[in-house]
Amino acid sequence: MLTRETVTVASRIMLPVYVAFFGILGLNFLISPHSRMVRTPMLQYADNIMSLQVWGMLFLVVSGLMAEALFLHRRGLYQVALLVCAGSMTVWAVVGVFAAIRSEATPAGSVWPAFVVAACIATYRSLGAWEITRGRQG
Repeated sequence: MLTRETVTVASRIMLPVYVAFFGILGLNFLISPHSRMVRTPMLQYADNIMSLQVWGMLFLVVSGLMAEALFLHRRGLYQVALLVCAGSMTVWAVVGVFAAIRSEATPAGSVWPAFVVAACIATYRSLGAWEITRGRQG
């Protein structure tokens, strides 16, 4: 079960933040003008590997999977979503590294997705260990 009473304070904050973050990121790639996005070296490089619209759909799928898990209170489903999230952000970070090597993209472009990977893994492990806030342990 995935409820306020069965997770840490950090998870109560982060679980919905992940949904919003990936939803906004995905929508951005779908609704922003393509010509504007590809002016950024990192996004141009990513678009050459896979359409930015496909990246956007991937991030929306992650958001949707997480939202469904929250709505249904399914801890295991949220953990699966976190693994998909970590995987997609790992790929995004690798794309950022290659974009920095092969184009004018900044090397720092892979830092934030790497941070998101670490956050997803930490949350995954917290949910897997059934960590809860001490005041709620009963």
